[in-house]
Amino acid sequence: WFASTVEGASPAKLPEAADTLGWSPPGELGRSILEAAPAKCQDLFGVDVSEDAPAVLRDAATPKQLKSFQNLSWVVRKYGKTQLQVAHPSYHVLSEGNAESTQALADFVAEMAHHSSTNFSFAFDHQAGIGQSLRFKGTPTSLQGQNTKRVFSLGGDGAGLGLHAHGATFLALLTGQKLWFIAPPAAVLAPELLDPVHAHGIRLKRIADSFVTSGCHASPKMPADAASCASSENDDTSDAASSQQPPGLLQCLQDAGTALYLPKNWLHATVNVGDAAAFALQGPPDDEEKDVEAIIASGSTEQLAGLAMTLLSAGRLEEALPVARKMLEVAPRDLRPYFYMGEILAMTGAGAEALEQMDAAKDKAMALAHDEPPAPKELVAAWLLRIAYTFCGPLESVEKGALILEQALTYDPSALVGHQLAPGLEECKQL
Repeated sequence: WFASTVEGASPAKLPEAADTLGWSPPGELGRSILEAAPAKCQDLFGVDVSEDAPAVLRDAATPKQLKSFQNLSWVVRKYGKTQLQVAHPSYHVLSEGNAESTQALADFVAEMAHHSSTNFSFAFDHQAGIGQSLRFKGTPTSLQGQNTKRVFSLGGDGAGLGLHAHGATFLALLTGQKLWFIAPPAAVLAPELLDPVHAHGIRLKRIADSFVTSGCHASPKMPADAASCASSENDDTSDAASSQQPPGLLQCLQDAGTALYLPKNWLHATVNVGDAAAFALQGPPDDEEKDVEAIIASGSTEQLAGLAMTLLSAGRLEEALPVARKMLEVAPRDLRPYFYMGEILAMTGAGAEALEQMDAAKDKAMALAHDEPPAPKELVAAWLLRIAYTFCGPLESVEKGALILEQALTYDPSALVGHQLAPGLEECKQL
């Protein structure tokens, strides 16, 4: 694709044909999705935007927008040197949307063709300014305010984020296709579907399909009370028996040129079918004061994780600690509560317990590499870097931090390249 770039050509002078010039078409992973003939999102949802249900806006992108972004040479000429925020898909969800590092768009696209999409980083950038001036037909008024985040999304065939939720979302797809997994806020899904380490991209698709092959079905109306496979085993109605969805979860395929709208707090995940570039508008998080005691009582791992991050970001450490302790109680195999507790205790001066919890987080991160299936080495390295940074900084345990940094680099020798924590970690290593 790079050899076909015309040096010095004006971005306005594009070929007449706007096929996906230079972008990779669906590979083996993408073709396996298409062979399953998923329903089209535009056939399942209406066009009216509301707070209660998803919607699909047809022809959201103009022909000119599609013609530009579906030509990779044009994209590279215009934005090739732009630094993108990138992160491993699991890390992005586990860290509540944080990026690991930055990389020039041209380099990122070049590497997309040479990495396994299930392990490779995913660009989900809200700082680079790519296409910040673009406007799309049907954009909800609620997402046109100053608090709306404009995000450029880019990933290869089979790549995608795991299930997560945030403010209202409007995603306009410009090239490729996306398989969506969607569930309403009240849906209770099996833990396997919410596993942030393994259930992302094509892996999420395979986990979801395993419910169907095991005889586990549910109505495509996404019942909010479908708690697990067992809840639907006795439901032998024709609708349930013919559905191709695990309980509470709906799959559909989005085409380029359309925009999918989801109300706030709806669970969603995507898998790219071929290289896929998109722009998303994200509304601010729910500004209602969260009922800390109610969330602790609920025992929901993801609600607890989201609340812990919210409280940590706001500096509300005394409130965050019991949330992290409850999360540890309900999800002892998850490394996040150990990490949260280590950070909270380090900032409140409880050094001995902070070291103990961060040590446990390190052990959990190392264990990821021996899971079945094993977690990607890039993800293990990403967590070890965060843990090393905490040892080097708030915990003032420089020697241990440097050792953990060395361990991270054995899993991914290039982990520090462009990483946002690199300056502090390099200093730690030198000390």
